[in-house]
Amino acid sequence: MNSMDRHIQQTNDRLQCIKQHLQNPANFHNAATELLDWCGDPRAFQRPFEQSLMGCLTVRQLFL
Repeated sequence: MNSMDRHIQQTNDRLQCIKQHLQNPANFHNAATELLDWCGDPRAFQRPFEQSLMGCLTVRQLFL
């Protein structure tokens, strides 16, 4: 695995972690803050991250 593949995998893994935290009321605020910061970087919107990013952005909050 080259360094770019490793970077993509690590980023997608982190987005999956953020998605899980967004589904937990105790972790929601910190996860939402991290996701908002992450989306402030134009590199966040590259195709390799699209599916994971959309997963985070479409989490349904059943606890609201």
